[in-house]
Amino acid sequence: EIVYSSVFPPEALARARLVLVEFPDTPNNLALMQGLYYYSASYINGVINGNPLDPEYVGLASAYENSDEESLRKRTEEVINLIVGDQSDLYQDYDKDGNIDSSDGDGYGSLPNGDHAGYLQATISRVKDIADAQDSTPNMRLYSENIQTCVQNMSTWSERLLELATQLNGMNLSGDMEGLVSEMVDLGRNLVRGADANGNGLVEPLPDECGADMAYEHSWYLVEMPLYIGPGRVPPSGK
Repeated sequence: EIVYSSVFPPEALARARLVLVEFPDTPNNLALMQGLYYYSASYINGVINGNPLDPEYVGLASAYENSDEESLRKRTEEVINLIVGDQSDLYQDYDKDGNIDSSDGDGYGSLPNGDHAGYLQATISRVKDIADAQDSTPNMRLYSENIQTCVQNMSTWSERLLELATQLNGMNLSGDMEGLVSEMVDLGRNLVRGADANGNGLVEPLPDECGADMAYEHSWYLVEMPLYIGPGRVPPSGK
């Protein structure tokens, strides 16, 4: 006897799979939320602030502090290439070592490039599609809005990071780099953790606050399954 049940709304579920399971336009059909979290946030932050799992990895900030110009140039190149994607004219071998480095990124990029929408815009579009589905639930619409806010914050920070990294690439190694590097350190962390812009001690789903951590977390809240009494129960859309 089925006492409780929950059935995903079919139209919204098909759209949610593009965000959380697989997406046909990304390399290896990687799900958008995983690509967003890793290639548009975690990897970029690691390139700038170092990898806590690999103490020997030299991040951009450490390279600057230690006047390690070779590592600084390579990390700057990786930041740019991760953001712009491999179909952009800005995807280049900036340190002239014969390799185009992107810290093992998959080339899809954070920002639109060529045929690639980039993880930021593709995620915003597809998450909005979930909310716009005829059978989407109030829960889906709430968390879709939150995710869109977080990803828009990431887009703003990514564009600023690209601007700073491009400036850094054109400068000689000197104390004049300090302000740029310091801002990049903060922006790299913001991409992952977000920022407490209003000073209330919390990172919330608000403009200038949430980043990839909250976007990822709320993407799973978006597809939570409420239980209802009886068999075959589809959550009401509330529309």
